[in-house]
Amino acid sequence: MTKPYKDGFINGVQQYSIGYGHQIRPNESHLKTSTITRAQADVLFEKDLIQYENAVNKASKPLSQNQFDALVSFAYNAGTGAVANVLKTWNATGDSLATTERMKLYNKWRVNNILQVNQSLVQRRLREATLFLSDKIHQATAEVKKKVV
Repeated sequence: MTKPYKDGFINGVQQYSIGYGHQIRPNESHLKTSTITRAQADVLFEKDLIQYENAVNKASKPLSQNQFDALVSFAYNAGTGAVANVLKTWNATGDSLATTERMKLYNKWRVNNILQVNQSLVQRRLREATLFLSDKIHQATAEVKKKVV
């Protein structure tokens, strides 16, 4: 069972998430006071992944499965705009190191309206970069779920 939690601000408005990081939308306000099961969280997660997979599928250069998984994880956390910016580097150069360095720039969050480095985001970006650069087969979806629940 999982309950909603505060998950940052957008334009000064408190945002809430539930499950594996599903951002509660205005038409889902009932979820702000709900408890959901792991199965319900799984359904939300699978639905949410579609938009991030679609964003990563805009890569014009081929990606390995690990690179794809790392970018989907990155997009899930940082957003489709962030992954579009990272893909500009990948699409222009095909340079794995340059691409991961660009990913690592997304390590900040706002505290009292000031951008500050967040160590949790630093660690997440390092894990995503390691996966992106790795030849070892990895199940990123299982990793994301394990870390959140």
